[in-house]
Amino acid sequence: MLSKTARLFLYVAGVLLLATAAAKFIGSFGGARVLNSADPITGLSFRALFRIAGAVELFVALYCLLGRKVKFQAGLVAWLAGVGTAGKLVRCAAGEASRSVSADIGTVFP
Repeated sequence: MLSKTARLFLYVAGVLLLATAAAKFIGSFGGARVLNSADPITGLSFRALFRIAGAVELFVALYCLLGRKVKFQAGLVAWLAGVGTAGKLVRCAAGEASRSVSADIGTVFP
């Protein structure tokens, strides 16, 4: 039973990551001025960060959908969630969470 539940979780995670990766790639080709501004933490443009994040999410999504090692797949999903959480914590610690650019990019709804 655990294997079926784990496979279902990984399939759903893969589909959702595939959707978010596609959204990041599509969004990175937009004309919004904020995409050209530099991230205060990394110094990279938000356009570049979207493309990097989209590539990582695409890799994890494809491995979740096509891979066979359940523990490694789950580990990749957990790692990706940890990286996202760590990024938010770093922004909060640096005082960047309240800036309008970071707040706009970090939310789905304005």
